[in-house]
Amino acid sequence: MNSSRAALAAGVIALLLSATRAPACETLEACLAQYPQVARGGSGIGKAELDLARAVQGYGAPAVPYLIKLLESDSGPVRTLAGFTLRDIDGLGPEHLDALIRARRNGDGWIPPAIARIGTPQAVEFLVNDLRNEPEPYTQLTGALGMLGAKAAPGLVEYFACVAQCDEKLLRAASLVLGGMREQAMGVAPRLLEIARDRQFTLQARQFAVMTIGYMGRAAESCVPALNELKSDPALASTIDVALTSIGSSDAVPALLSRLPADPDGALAQISSLRKNGYAAGPAVMQYLDDPDWDIRVAAANTLGDIEYGPAEAALTEKLTNEDDWKLVYSALLALGHLKAKGSLDSLRRVRASHWYPPVRGLAAAVIEHIESGAALVEPDGWQYGAIEGSPKSCSSVREKSVPERKRDLRQLAYDGTAPDKIRQIPNVALKVPDGWLVGTDRGEWGGELVHLPARGASQVVYEANIANIVQLDRRLVAVSGIAHMISNSGFLLRIEKDDMERYTAVPWKRLPAAPETSWRIEGSRLLVNTLDGGSVIIDANGGIRMAECRQTQEQ
Repeated sequence: MNSSRAALAAGVIALLLSATRAPACETLEACLAQYPQVARGGSGIGKAELDLARAVQGYGAPAVPYLIKLLESDSGPVRTLAGFTLRDIDGLGPEHLDALIRARRNGDGWIPPAIARIGTPQAVEFLVNDLRNEPEPYTQLTGALGMLGAKAAPGLVEYFACVAQCDEKLLRAASLVLGGMREQAMGVAPRLLEIARDRQFTLQARQFAVMTIGYMGRAAESCVPALNELKSDPALASTIDVALTSIGSSDAVPALLSRLPADPDGALAQISSLRKNGYAAGPAVMQYLDDPDWDIRVAAANTLGDIEYGPAEAALTEKLTNEDDWKLVYSALLALGHLKAKGSLDSLRRVRASHWYPPVRGLAAAVIEHIESGAALVEPDGWQYGAIEGSPKSCSSVREKSVPERKRDLRQLAYDGTAPDKIRQIPNVALKVPDGWLVGTDRGEWGGELVHLPARGASQVVYEANIANIVQLDRRLVAVSGIAHMISNSGFLLRIEKDDMERYTAVPWKRLPAAPETSWRIEGSRLLVNTLDGGSVIIDANGGIRMAECRQTQEQ
């Protein structure tokens, strides 16, 4: 079985273990007799194979000799299932090593963890050398080497002592294995530093040696002074900065601050990862609370909380009054919670009592309890990327009357796209304006745009993003925008205006709870937007926003 596939299958298997049942076999012999019928071959391990393997593993050492014999079976599927069973069985000993090594050399992808369980010097040497034959990350082999920990580290570290042509895949695989060992690999950290210093080794190998120390994370904090000394070598300086960030050292702050203007999103995320050690970046991070990019503002607030930058309390409290971006309020709440900001309690109570979005009110309540009583504050996983778990559901019908709209034949409004080959585009939505049409396209993950088609002259791309609707609320022009793809689930209302040159512009006006699904005008010159997993909201021309009230129906 291919080892990469084996690693993937193993992850799935681990999730299934608690829910599986043993097959109907009452003795070890009866279970073993089922191997020819149950073993199906192909990629991965099936449910019946998993059940049978678990049943046999329960017998422990008495089952091992029989499984060793099955490794020599004429049937490939039987050999694979025997190898998988041996992977996690108790009772393996040095006397079984030769047979396991033969199976591995014959291509058995499940066997390396079984060899690691034996753990003798011969077993360790074989697995370390085997990495040359399969220098791939995240396989059964790299997992087995990780199991060996400090036993395998001395052999793996010598792959970096490369003086001529290096195998980059081998260096990368060894680096990830050693880094994943964390504390168990610290015994070879001096050797890694020695290789990094020695110019007889290739620059690539020296850089991987530094990266490996970084992969060890906070376990490698004792290496920080030596890494700083190595920064005098310009060829290693940038790699060392990355390693210092991975370790979580405060010494990484200067390099991250130098990156901040060019890559605020990436630099803020890495400053956040430093936690308290990123405190010195606080003054620079605070400047991004007012960044034109709304998502950068959110990242800045989140970072200030993660690094526990106390002087940001007043600025974060001020962000609680933002009526346009609920996510900025949400991130400011989390940050104030991390700061245990007692001075913000009055503002927090106002958010708890009156914010339009229920998850924001709920978080405000949790932050208040955290500050007042010390209750744990659990940050919702992945809230930065999409709708928050527990958000209101969208309404199938609302207590509002929709405003009829005239149907249009959008094919008549086709326009040349922005691609070099000028692909002809048919818009998804359109709105008649005095000087032509505003049209929008929504191509999902491929993006879209808002375009002005004048009565005369060339079209103008006003805004590049998916456009789900364009409406007029009193004198205000509004576009509905957003995307739901993979981990992203976000939506905005765009405010459309004209600049001094009488050209249309569009800027974010309100952040929606999630990506828009449907939207239409309702009475009172208001807009109803049903979002994906974020509930239904109503927005008026003045910017007032609230959750929609659902109409009770028989189905409900």
